[in-house]
Amino acid sequence: MAAGIPVNYQEKGWLKHFFRILGVLALMGGIALAVYVPEGVLPGIIVGGVAVFLLVFNEVRFARQKAAERSVIDTGSGFRWLGGPTDIEVQDSRVVAVRIKRTSKFSAGILKGVIRRFEVWTADSDKSMCMTNRIPVNATDLLAALIVRVVEDLKQRTAAGLASGAMLEGDGWRLAAMQLVVACGRKVETLPFVEIDKVAVFDGKICLWRRGQDEPAAKISPDSKNASVLASLLSEWIEHQREASGGQPEATSGASGMGRLLFERRRNEGIWIGLVLAIIGGAVGAILLFERDTKLVGVVLLAAAVASLLLGLAFGRYLFRCYELGLTRRRGRGELRLMYNEIAEFTYSATRMFYKGAYTGTQLSVTFRAAPGMIRYSAKVQNMDADLDELRDHIAKMIANRMLADLRAGRAVPWTSDVVFLPQGLQFRRSKMLGLASGPVEVLPYEQIHSVNLNEGVFNLYSKTESKPVISKPVGSANFFPGFFAVLTLQQDRGVGVPPAL
Repeated sequence: MAAGIPVNYQEKGWLKHFFRILGVLALMGGIALAVYVPEGVLPGIIVGGVAVFLLVFNEVRFARQKAAERSVIDTGSGFRWLGGPTDIEVQDSRVVAVRIKRTSKFSAGILKGVIRRFEVWTADSDKSMCMTNRIPVNATDLLAALIVRVVEDLKQRTAAGLASGAMLEGDGWRLAAMQLVVACGRKVETLPFVEIDKVAVFDGKICLWRRGQDEPAAKISPDSKNASVLASLLSEWIEHQREASGGQPEATSGASGMGRLLFERRRNEGIWIGLVLAIIGGAVGAILLFERDTKLVGVVLLAAAVASLLLGLAFGRYLFRCYELGLTRRRGRGELRLMYNEIAEFTYSATRMFYKGAYTGTQLSVTFRAAPGMIRYSAKVQNMDADLDELRDHIAKMIANRMLADLRAGRAVPWTSDVVFLPQGLQFRRSKMLGLASGPVEVLPYEQIHSVNLNEGVFNLYSKTESKPVISKPVGSANFFPGFFAVLTLQQDRGVGVPPAL
């Protein structure tokens, strides 16, 4: 019999060994207490008895878990559920609901892997079959083909049955009669298929936009039951409608003129700082008013407290919004808008923070410069911000395409402080004396680029003739990421012909 793929990953497997060690230590302590301590026989027996119970309970518990372990074999049209009292074979056509949950695992802010949990419900059982695996970074999910096929089959059957009264349900939503009903608390949103024109994941939610509106009309958790089927079904429907209407552009100007709102980030520290200063200044000022010699100081402090409160309320709110066509920054009542095609310089940095060797978070900072002005956003996050990372790559590729266009036209394109893209190769200077001095100007032909990598916030570029990197630059420098994507394109092109657009 073919061996199946184990699907019983548990993150707390160390508990078995912990309780084993604890039980053995307690048993040894009980024996020592009974043998070497006067009048310690009874307490030693009690401690030893507890230790024996702990050891037996631990072994029985994990023996039952071992007996319940499952594995899966993909049959091409279903799967075999192996282990337990009996083996079960499930056809794709019997699946009535699925749930896919992915949890990223980090170590000191660096992604190490993903815990993927795939649950399947069949028509003849209310209990799900759960398949959990840990997938390291750059590794392949061994159940990927099975998951894609099961979700696709359920989607196709749902699409075929909607016209005849079929229904697809999830946590807080229901799809029936060619419309989606989403409940959020007491609010219920009804979205006919013909009004939904975009489905995408932002801020960890499946967002659905109504035609002509900037902000999402509804949000659904991607970890919820049948959410993956719903997202795939709606995306296929939207694409079909777009093809039927002649392939309209995906982005629409909407009420804001900047397309649909994808995500936003808020910062209100200024309000809290103003409020704290107002409370402290107001309290001290009120006390000083009762003293004859300090009344003037008290009045000044009260005035400063009022000013702090008003300034905090007026300028303490910071709202950063990302749209399909551009960005906005709102501070107080003022708003600055930058379209993506206006952005000339872009800087992104992510610094992992540690305190006494323990990871405390990552400080993100992003700056966009254009003729109308500059937008800067910074925040401390745990591990990463996937939406900002996606925005970084999107804008960087747009600027990289402009850099490649200038290069195709025969113009030199500056990158970092001492690196320039030339039509014939990459002009650079080698760092000497710990970066305090630079060597002579050199040119590395694009076909001589061997590889590039990003390691701990440093970009390294290797040539085919040297083992050490010929260029090392911090990734937080201005326009680094646009140049990075340009290098990747030129490396793949090997300098032959015209560099393609990203």
